[in-house]
Amino acid sequence: MNTNKAPIKTGFKTPKNYFNTFESNVFEQINLETKTGYTVPENYFDSLEDEVLKEIFSDKTKVISLIKRKQLIYISTIAAALVFSLFILKPSDLQKTTFENIEYTVLEDYLSIEKIDISANELAELYNINSNDLDGISFSNIDENNILEYLSDETISEDYFDNEL
Repeated sequence: MNTNKAPIKTGFKTPKNYFNTFESNVFEQINLETKTGYTVPENYFDSLEDEVLKEIFSDKTKVISLIKRKQLIYISTIAAALVFSLFILKPSDLQKTTFENIEYTVLEDYLSIEKIDISANELAELYNINSNDLDGISFSNIDENNILEYLSDETISEDYFDNEL
């Protein structure tokens, strides 16, 4: 092994007294870079703690509204329309619908259009007619022409009655 170490030549050189003045050059560079034009007022850090504590314990609180002004306008408009409609439509003017208020022809039309199978007894119960009253009704004295005319007006199909009567 070779114990004789000769310096290796790399081609890089340092200026004379570079390492002797290195520390002072670094501090000069730091001082130049930190001068940004901003300065801290005198005694700023002395009074900072008092001002922060004063803001923390003050009674003033910021209120952030949950409802925006535009939403408030919409809500108030709807409320005003509802109140106004209460004055126009009085609950006493509204009529309750009962079987007594429904006309017989309207109920008959509904039952025929909807094709609801309802017996004569059930219909009699709707109009508070006793079933005994229905037994006393005789259909024998009705003329055939009247029946055919009624059926031709009321039926849709010709299948319901015979034309040869």
